[in-house]
Amino acid sequence: EYMGTVESHQQKAYQWGGQKESHFKLHREQAKARMSSLVKSSSWNEVGFAPLIQASNMEEKGKLERQTKLKRFLDGEILSEEDMKYLANTSVLLNSCLDKRFYQAAV
Repeated sequence: EYMGTVESHQQKAYQWGGQKESHFKLHREQAKARMSSLVKSSSWNEVGFAPLIQASNMEEKGKLERQTKLKRFLDGEILSEEDMKYLANTSVLLNSCLDKRFYQAAV
C-alpha cells in the first residue's frame, strides 16, 4: 500500500506549455541553420524534440532507480549508506516537510 502511494504521487502528466513550445522551436531552427547543408531531412521536428525527449528519459530513469531501491529496502534488503541517502534525498514526502532555507544554509 505504501509503495502504491509513493508511485501515484510521483506520476505526473507531462505538461506541454508555451515555454516548452518556445524551447522546441528555437532548438529546431538552430539545428536547421547548423545542419541543413549536411542533413537532408524533411522532419526537423524530430531534431527539435530530441532534447525534450532526452530530458524526459533522464527523469524517468531517476524515478525507476528510486522505485527499485525503495522496493529492495521494503523487501528487507540492507542498503548501503549511499542508497539510503539517495532514498532520503529523493523522497517527495520528506522534501515537502523540509525547511528549505535552513537546509540550504546548513549545506
